[in-house]
Formats: sequence, C-alpha cells, structure tokens
Amino acid sequence: MLSSRRNDAVKKSTMSAGNSIAVPEAAIWLGVLGFLPFGGFALAAAFLGEQYGGRAMAALLAYGAVILSFLGGIHWGAAIASDPGNGALPRRLVVSVAPSLVAWAGLLLPLRVGLLVLAAGFAAILYVDIRATRAGEMPSWYPRLRRPLSIAVLAALLLSIFAGPVGMSRFLLKIAQQALSVAEPMRPVRAVQGWS
Repeated sequence: MLSSRRNDAVKKSTMSAGNSIAVPEAAIWLGVLGFLPFGGFALAAAFLGEQYGGRAMAALLAYGAVILSFLGGIHWGAAIASDPGNGALPRRLVVSVAPSLVAWAGLLLPLRVGLLVLAAGFAAILYVDIRATRAGEMPSWYPRLRRPLSIAVLAALLLSIFAGPVGMSRFLLKIAQQALSVAEPMRPVRAVQGWS
C-alpha cells in the first residue's frame, strides 16, 4: 500500500504532461557523452579508408543496437514502475521490447541496410517517446532531451550510410576529378599565320 502511494506520488510529480521540470543535468551530460561514439564512428566511416571505415560502420551498428535496446528498456522500466492497473501495461511492455527486436534485426543485415533499420528504429522510438510523454507515461522533460539527441544520432547514421567508406571515397574522387578538369591550364592558342 505504501509502495503504491509512493509510486503514484512519483508519477504525479515527474510524469504529468503539464509539468515543465528542467532536464536533469546528469541526463544531459550522459546523453551528450552517449552521442560521442555515434559521431566519432560516423566520421571515421566517412573519412577513413575502406578497411577502417568499414570497421567504424560495424562498430556504429553494434553501438547503435545497444543504445536502441536501452531506449526500449527505459519504457519497460517506466511501465512497470507506474502501472496504474488500467490494462495498459501489456501494450507498454510490448512497445518497450520492440526496439531490442529492431536492433537485433539490424545486426543480422548487411552494414548499410542494418544502419538504415537502426535509423528507422531511432525515429520510431522518438515518436513513441513523444506520445508517451503526452499520455503522462514519461517525464515532461524527456522529449526535450531525446529530440536533439535523436536528430544527432539520425544524422550520424545517415552520414555513415550515404558517405561511408566507399560512398565518401567516390564522392571525394569525383570532386577531385572535377577540380582537376576545371583547373586544367588553358592550352595556348596557335597564332594564325599572318596574324602576328
């Protein structure tokens, strides 16, 4: 009974839609630090050669799968901590397991396809986060933390997909070829006989 009242108080103080509590500083720092591997691996995939860029893409895929699973786990924890007994718990638990299944599927696919699956998973869980917050199931500050982090993660995943080792190499090669063709020195025009 005491535990139930305490859970209700916690839910009312942190998960009401009208409550505009600031994003906890620790969550901001941990979120930003959690993004660093995404950014680092994406840049490595884009700018290192094919051998190391491919490894960076594989590391990005593995790290992204772990983080996507973690985001689902947040929903699992919120669901079991605040179950009001209204029958919504099974739906919330199913939604919380879906990111892990999407992440696992992404790991089984070729790198670029797997990264694309992860990008879709991150976009979907952001949508779920926003809806859950509006329904009072997550803290009101949660989307303010997740939205910029999700956008940054999506940008990193898309960079590695489209500008990964082979993609960026081809892109840079085309730029170099175009620059060389434009910078080609003008050939001297031969003087027409009699026009000197």
